[in-house]
Amino acid sequence: MITLCYLYARKSYNILREEKSGKGYCDYLFLPKESGYPPIILELKAGKSPEEAIEQIKVKNYLQRAESYEKALLVGISYDKEKRHQCKIEKYLFPDK
Repeated sequence: MITLCYLYARKSYNILREEKSGKGYCDYLFLPKESGYPPIILELKAGKSPEEAIEQIKVKNYLQRAESYEKALLVGISYDKEKRHQCKIEKYLFPDK
């Protein structure tokens, strides 16, 4: 599923994998090619919750590369040993924008 989203998003986003941002490397950073689209920061977690993935985005400041935008979408995707997936999407508004 992630691969299909990745392939479809290439027409509207520059997609960076394992991109240096803040205090680490975010799994995927989608920066829009056109105005009107929000940047998307995606973190994948095995054996943890999607909420923990989103918390990592915030704690490690993966938002740093998207600060020039008004808002961003934070996406946490988790999966377990049985390959069951969970996803959470959170809209983030940058302060003072």
